[in-house]
Amino acid sequence: RELVREKEATEDEGHRSEDDLQRITDAHIGRVDSALAEKESDLLAF
Repeated sequence: RELVREKEATEDEGHRSEDDLQRITDAHIGRVDSALAEKESDLLAF
């Protein structure tokens, strides 16, 4: 966003970067959720 404000990047580039970052964040959240579910099932198995 700062680059867009300083006119070093276009608004489209800014939006694309935000979308890419959101996709990466969502993917990592999914991995953490999967790991959590696996650990919970391991703990409940005891």
